Amino acid sequence: MKQNFDIANDQFLSDAFVVLEYVVLGDYYQLFAYLRKLKEEVAMESERIQKANHLNVKKNTDGIHLYHPKKFFFYKLLQPIMNKERIMALGSICKSYRKISWDFLKTQLLLDDDHELFLKEYKLESFLIDGTSFDCHSARATVEAIKRSRFKKVDIKGQI
Repeated sequence: MKQNFDIANDQFLSDAFVVLEYVVLGDYYQLFAYLRKLKEEVAMESERIQKANHLNVKKNTDGIHLYHPKKFFFYKLLQPIMNKERIMALGSICKSYRKISWDFLKTQLLLDDDHELFLKEYKLESFLIDGTSFDCHSARATVEAIKRSRFKKVDIKGQI
């Protein structure tokens, strides 16, 4: 049985290659812009599906159904990659600025919903000043230590 596989028509693979390209090139701006667009698509589609299927869940008591949009699990798959890229981008920002607006930083790093979890996970909450600004100068050493400890480079021979 021969199957025809057209990579151009497969949305999952095309999205994956776009994300891979941005990650490999280190283009944080384009990566986060693409992920922002993907997050908005998932949120809109999820809201539409949940409204349409709310009554179907009550009618069908036979089993559990996962009513998620097509890109929901792709977005969830990208969460570890997004955390790594957030730290890498934050490292670049900390090298460039002394203090930066927290609202601007949340927007750029896509930390709208889960910013407290991100700060606690990486122990960066002490660098947040009154919830309005982020002390990049003080956080630089911590962010660089996180980059070295959690995201080790592996060379072509498999050495760390």
